[in-house]
Amino acid sequence: MMRRKNAILTTAALATAAILGLAGCSAGAGNSSSDGGETPTTATIALTGTPTNLDFTTTAGSAIPQALMSNVYEGLVELDQSGEIQPLLASEWTVSDDRKTYTFTLQEGVTFSNGDEFTADDVKFSFDRVKTDWVSSLKAKMDVVDSVEVVSPTEVAVTLTKPSNAWLFSLATPVGAIFSEDGVDDLANTPVGTGPYAVGSWTPNESLVLDTRDDYWGEAPGVEQV
Repeated sequence: MMRRKNAILTTAALATAAILGLAGCSAGAGNSSSDGGETPTTATIALTGTPTNLDFTTTAGSAIPQALMSNVYEGLVELDQSGEIQPLLASEWTVSDDRKTYTFTLQEGVTFSNGDEFTADDVKFSFDRVKTDWVSSLKAKMDVVDSVEVVSPTEVAVTLTKPSNAWLFSLATPVGAIFSEDGVDDLANTPVGTGPYAVGSWTPNESLVLDTRDDYWGEAPGVEQV
């Protein structure tokens, strides 16, 4: 399944700039010319301040989730520009008659930036981990989850303690980010996700470079590096 990703980086860059303070911005590495030329493939953003680490599961504040979600990490769903829920890592889902059990069918052919294949086990691991390991107050969004069952490698069922109109929307926020079990050992320095970008380099309190992934399952973004 191919999806349009060209606008994602711009959105995240603006959000990060608004939070951390934008000192300057320039773009290069593309063969642009005075008559329009090609779209720049590198965006360089100078910030007046940067977070001390990249693990938003343990770090307070909104800068890191805004910068990494949809770029490095993805969730089962996303919100479109109208605020409507759209499929992302889940290709489709059904809801039980009592509105408490959501059964998700997952996209196939998706890999994490460390090469691991994305499966239903990763969904269960990620949702369970919110309750057991997260320190961020965002974890409260998963309090309504009663159980997560792996039905097959491409299907997972999530049962809530009660019907919730907000829970599915929360999956489009950082609390819905899907992690690889083998990729959480060093989240502070090396985030591992299914998104179109991977961390190219990270110098605490100085700079963060995101590079496009050649093996990304969706459509390549319009900017190769930020």
